[in-house]
Amino acid sequence: MMSVRDSERMTKMIHKIIASKNFESIGEMQRFVAENLAGREMEELEAMLPDDGPPSDFDRAESLIDGIPEGTAPKEVVRIAKQALALSEYCMGAWFEFGVYAEDTATALERFEKGIERGRVHFEEQIKKSGEGHGLWGYIAARDFMRLLEEKAKALVELTKLEQAAEVYEEMLALNPIDNQGIRSELLRIFLIHRRLDDARRLLNRFSDDARVDMAYGRALLEIVETADKTGFEIPDADSPGAPASPAAFLKSLGPEFHVAIKCLNQALKVNPFVPLFMTNGSILDVEVDDLAYFGGPYEAVIYAQHWCLLWYASGLPFLLLAGAPLGNPKKLAKSPHIAEELLDVTDQLEELGALGAQPWWEKFDDRT
Repeated sequence: MMSVRDSERMTKMIHKIIASKNFESIGEMQRFVAENLAGREMEELEAMLPDDGPPSDFDRAESLIDGIPEGTAPKEVVRIAKQALALSEYCMGAWFEFGVYAEDTATALERFEKGIERGRVHFEEQIKKSGEGHGLWGYIAARDFMRLLEEKAKALVELTKLEQAAEVYEEMLALNPIDNQGIRSELLRIFLIHRRLDDARRLLNRFSDDARVDMAYGRALLEIVETADKTGFEIPDADSPGAPASPAAFLKSLGPEFHVAIKCLNQALKVNPFVPLFMTNGSILDVEVDDLAYFGGPYEAVIYAQHWCLLWYASGLPFLLLAGAPLGNPKKLAKSPHIAEELLDVTDQLEELGALGAQPWWEKFDDRT
């Protein structure tokens, strides 16, 4: 399969070829694309590029980065990135590679920020026009600038500077409201960590049609926490008279004020029913999954659990509600061979980890606090 960078390089070439023609109508342009450009290899498109004279230093820098083969050793990537930046400090792809392969997070952050600073100058006009209907991601040349912003936010999170990371993510949504990079869930997590509940609800409402696992369960988490706050609800002592005998019984004991929260949790279960099953397993943090995860499947649930479990557990009540959620037979949830294969892999790993007698992840969390 073609890499993302190669795909974008081809798109840039196609746009350049189209821009060099004088089409009288959209239909004429579409016929030209279908007859002359569709299905062409990279080398064929390069041969069709208009002759604009000798390439600029910026063009040469871009070519260096675009030409890096997949699997190139990090030291060699850094060397090429430095070479590209020596030609043009406005090569966003070079700043991206230079930062990604930095020796530590602080150095990476410094490099990302330098690249972003130059990107603001290079894309000044496009940034001014960005917003609703004019997302910066749609301008292919600026995608590496947007990637730099994302990497900066990730570095800030790694350095536990979550509020600063949230500011970067919010800027990204302002520059590209459609959010092609899918950073909304990371922003939601930060909002919930810092109990910025109004901001979390605003974000969820903005992307109300997003049915991905992190947004669906994020909405359930928000509703549970807000309801508990409004009602002053406190988890009953397990030893008190009349205390529910199980998580399922506890779930049933909640009053009508939790109706919306339970409804949101049930909706999240429809998006991915495996999340409660895995998040309440003490060994889930040690499970390894493939990069390719099917929507609604076990791998997706594992990834979500590993990324969000501490927040659900620290909130107390939400974790109890997950533990009491009606799951059904996991094998019946495997509605396709792919999901069945994922389920078998995850359960095999959990059984093996359980046999080793590993300490449950929430006990480790309690030890740290």
